Amino acid sequence: MRKNCRGGLPPRRYARLVVSNSSRVATGPFHALMPAPKLMDDRPSSARRLPLVEIRDIIVQHQGMITVSPEPGRGTAFDIYLPTALPLETPAISGSGSHIKHIVYVDDYEAMRSLVSDTLPDAGFRVTCYESGSEALAALQGDPLGCDVVVSDYRLPGSSGIEFLKQVKRLRADLPVIIISGYVNEALRAKAHDEGAALVMSKAHDLSELCVALRELLGHAPHPALVTYSDWAKL
Repeated sequence: MRKNCRGGLPPRRYARLVVSNSSRVATGPFHALMPAPKLMDDRPSSARRLPLVEIRDIIVQHQGMITVSPEPGRGTAFDIYLPTALPLETPAISGSGSHIKHIVYVDDYEAMRSLVSDTLPDAGFRVTCYESGSEALAALQGDPLGCDVVVSDYRLPGSSGIEFLKQVKRLRADLPVIIISGYVNEALRAKAHDEGAALVMSKAHDLSELCVALRELLGHAPHPALVTYSDWAKL
């Protein structure tokens, strides 16, 4: 959709997601029913329920908007607008090809690991993904010099990305570590940098920006034809 949206969003293409009580809108072929939440949630930490204010902040970081429409006796509807993404038109090329840089990526969310596994090789990197910091640390201990950059989610099962960062730095102080999070504030940024993080990135940034950051850390100039999902001028 391309129009001036409520809340002052600029005229771009947006994807609209509506989450509503079934008593407000009759379900049809394009609706998906969500099960009632369980009191005990055994899903990965990155997939668990978040406070509404944190959800709003994440959506704003992604340059979108959420509106809430409560109706007594019938429930609440949420309208979420997010800018649509552009594909990578030209993948980044890894140096001369004589040495493929190895990236270790840590995230307990399977969908993110799958996306990174598909995307980073197209940008010229070799990538190995791990579900937990302990798995990644065990692999690094087995071959401390076999990795060029570590990228870790801030929220990890059993610990945090900051604790994992400390363990990596004790193992190999010169290994660059990037911390990523769905919600980045100055406190997180300062804490990560104090512990030696090379970079703190929001998940609002797309993977092409991560590829550019990796190439800069590794001493390679970003590919000039690289198109980022956040290049909204092309929308």
